[in-house]
Amino acid sequence: MLVYTLVASSTPLALLPQSPENVTVYGLRPKNLSFTLENKDSADAAGDIFFWISDRLVAPYACRVSEGKWWGCHEQGTLDHDSVYTKSVIAVDGTWPNKTKYGECSSDPGHACYAACNPSDQSGSEWRCNCNSNPNRYGGVPCDVVGRADIKVRYLECADGCHYPNDQWKSDLSKMLGGLWYSTPSEAECGNPAGNGECRWTQLEVLKTINASCANDKVLAAVQAKGEDCFSKCSAADRKNVTSDCSTICFFQTVVGKSKSFPNITNAQMSSEELVQPWLGAFESDDVARGGCPSL
Repeated sequence: MLVYTLVASSTPLALLPQSPENVTVYGLRPKNLSFTLENKDSADAAGDIFFWISDRLVAPYACRVSEGKWWGCHEQGTLDHDSVYTKSVIAVDGTWPNKTKYGECSSDPGHACYAACNPSDQSGSEWRCNCNSNPNRYGGVPCDVVGRADIKVRYLECADGCHYPNDQWKSDLSKMLGGLWYSTPSEAECGNPAGNGECRWTQLEVLKTINASCANDKVLAAVQAKGEDCFSKCSAADRKNVTSDCSTICFFQTVVGKSKSFPNITNAQMSSEELVQPWLGAFESDDVARGGCPSL
């Protein structure tokens, strides 16, 4: 859930963006890459759950059915290891959509100024956002702003070219779960030499880092309890393996319900809150018995 408040921080005013607002964001990355948001993507709670489900949980199934041709198969070795979630607070230029000296961003809220950020090498130590510092000349998204994408709008149609079943699942999941994605390029960071004086965001605080599996298991438990009838039809081995074909299909059938993905089933979709609330509980306490996850 997004938190917008006026910034109260010891950060010098000269290093805060104009009309500053606090935004609480989450990032899913390998532990050694979790503490800085420079040239990284982040999300609100629903947005990060959406990313984990649609791009990580589904990956083994998608790579099997596509015989390795699904776009995400090549990323697994670089990013999908030692995963943690980090909760941070950033101050952003609150004049949404952020203006850019290089040109206007798309008016589509599913894309407006948002630039996907990825490792630029196999080690994952260097990152870049898919933006261009002179888009009027070269095209694309400008680098001097904070990007914000509305997931419901971004994936209105069958996602990622609609080549495989999980592409439609992703679209239906976006409508059910919603959420926001953010991109924070170095060229927009307050005080970063790459920005040449631009000041659209700054990282104020890292609040908590937890093992991703701890938070994700809470979502899995909620879905498995809701879809017990479906999961009970899987073999014992498939129930234990949450990325098996049977478990993956039951997961999405339970979450998105009767939809374009599954027109012949009768169950209604889950609510966004049924996934978001247990996931957020992981950050609210270190006590596992109270639904929390230990800090790292």
